[in-house]
Amino acid sequence: MYPAGWWDELTVAFVFQRRYGWYVLQGYIPTMVTIVISWISFYLGPRAIPARTMLGVNSLLAMTFQFGNIIRNLPRVSYVKAIDVWMLSGMLFIFLSLLELAVVGFMSRNDGLPPKVKKRKRQDEEDEGFSWKSMQTSPHLELRQAPMELEQPYQNITKRREKRKWFSGMRRRWRALKELKPETVDFYSAIFFPTAYMLFNISYWSFYLTSLSEYFDEDVNIEQP
Repeated sequence: MYPAGWWDELTVAFVFQRRYGWYVLQGYIPTMVTIVISWISFYLGPRAIPARTMLGVNSLLAMTFQFGNIIRNLPRVSYVKAIDVWMLSGMLFIFLSLLELAVVGFMSRNDGLPPKVKKRKRQDEEDEGFSWKSMQTSPHLELRQAPMELEQPYQNITKRREKRKWFSGMRRRWRALKELKPETVDFYSAIFFPTAYMLFNISYWSFYLTSLSEYFDEDVNIEQP
């Protein structure tokens, strides 16, 4: 209703839908291939540390380059996009594979040494453990500490016992980790990483596809009279 009378009014609603084919071909598939390539290092063995390092670092650099190439074609917004979650999660998986490589390299640091050097290191570790045990079980130290412990209250003695139990438990765990082989770490990593990535894909696509379908349904309902 205008001062001059009644006039017809036309209302138009525009619904935009992004063409995701380019993002699938240029963003999602290359990053999935890059992440799978980083898992090849699990099958190279603990002796191929230089090759595994080069493979992991190149995968991380490729992932960073792909992320930057995709961001250039997107608008600069303050909220987190679906492609940001995808790319950052992929970089996290590659970074974790590099951490696994560091653990394997630390565990296999003495593999290339001659047997004499290994025996010396083992003897030094055993001598240190023996000297520490002898200090703890020395009768002279026990005689000197006996009057001090009698003077102290009972609570301090119980705290010391708890600390000794805790330290002994930590030593047992450390010895169990020392007995773990690098091949075992690679074997379980080759199972854990693909499984975790598959679960991430299921949660990622189920969340974003359902949210997109809900938004599309709302837009269609708005168009209907």
